[in-house]
Amino acid sequence: MHTQTAQTTRTTHRRVRRALATTAVLLLGALAPLGHLPSAHAAGTDMLDQHEGNLPSGWFSIDATASGGQSFTPGLTGMLDRLSLPLRLEGATTGNLTVQLFRTDSAGLPTGAALATSQVTPSTINTSTQWYSVPLQPAVQVIAGTQYAFELSTPDQPGYGYTIAESSAPLYANGPFLEDLGSGWQATPNEGVDFATYVMPTATTTTLSSLSGATAVTGQPVTLVATVQAQGSGAPAPTGDVVFHNAPGQVSGLAVLHTTGPGVAQATLTTAASNGYAGMYPITASYLSGGSSINPSDSTSAPVSVMVWPGTFLNDTAPGITYSGSWGYSPNRGVGDYQDDEHYTMTNWDSFGYAFSGTGVRVLGETNSGGGIDDVYVDGVKKATITTFSQARLPRQMLYSISGLSSKTHTIKVVKMSGSYLEFDALAVLQ
Repeated sequence: MHTQTAQTTRTTHRRVRRALATTAVLLLGALAPLGHLPSAHAAGTDMLDQHEGNLPSGWFSIDATASGGQSFTPGLTGMLDRLSLPLRLEGATTGNLTVQLFRTDSAGLPTGAALATSQVTPSTINTSTQWYSVPLQPAVQVIAGTQYAFELSTPDQPGYGYTIAESSAPLYANGPFLEDLGSGWQATPNEGVDFATYVMPTATTTTLSSLSGATAVTGQPVTLVATVQAQGSGAPAPTGDVVFHNAPGQVSGLAVLHTTGPGVAQATLTTAASNGYAGMYPITASYLSGGSSINPSDSTSAPVSVMVWPGTFLNDTAPGITYSGSWGYSPNRGVGDYQDDEHYTMTNWDSFGYAFSGTGVRVLGETNSGGGIDDVYVDGVKKATITTFSQARLPRQMLYSISGLSSKTHTIKVVKMSGSYLEFDALAVLQ
């Protein structure tokens, strides 16, 4: 029963509005065309973004029983600092017009707390329709492609209040007309109001902020990851491609960027198997800002060296690797370990060891601020004292390397001597 009453009120409200429309257009010539919208601020700090400015098909009355608004989708990222609205007074209005900006839900309806609220006093509005600039307090950071909505409300009773010009076809395409006739906000198809939004664009730059390469061994692929960051509050994540130069096994490779977070995207290249390409590779990457070739303004990384080792990798879980003492196991770490796991110990004099056939071996593990001093034994003889300390957390680091051994079976053992942790990731055995 309540729904039926609300619908009757809504229909009546529309019919009165339509009946007034033709007379108003003939007598007042009320709406200025789009070319008469307020221009950018004198300081030139904002730009016209979204707008609907056709000749009016009617007026929507805003009073204590009816609030109106419009959802819209910015085309610019930056600070939305004002709206322009075609308004007029209706009767002896005494209450302010409240203008609020909101985020929207999936239906384009206002949701959450107001992002900005402004008050328009009746003394500033005429009884004939004109465009009025309404500053938003505060200016709101908006993101291109994300929908928002403005609401208009007043406490004045019917017969008083304000009107906003409704737009004729074609209607604004990037958000619905909104009205609340007492039963909550509704998106109304085939309706719209005239409006304009002004945005101070946020200066954004896009840079290739990091390039990393995972150490690999002959016969296994090399994975390269480039991170591209859009600088600027609310900037969308970059799109496009990254080209990698001097990747092992190929002169260059191209990979598509995928969004990984706000304003951030990554491109990953896995090369062909790196047989015959052992050695140190100075690799660079370039973010292509447009087209398929590198432009002078494109962002290019500093060189990063990726080591490709000959030999065979053995994960820390490989059969034959022995652990003495109180070792823990950490899988699925997601930090760049070989096979994404490691063994670790916090106890001095704990050790791990392995018997291998070959001419050398390399030990991989993590270094960090909890690392300490460790002793390395080859064939039962102490060969080195190493450190696993570093200020930054660095997974898959070469902790120790020895080569030139006779081609036979050898043993290696690493003993924790100090520090909070010894973290072991993998071995690379040289044939």
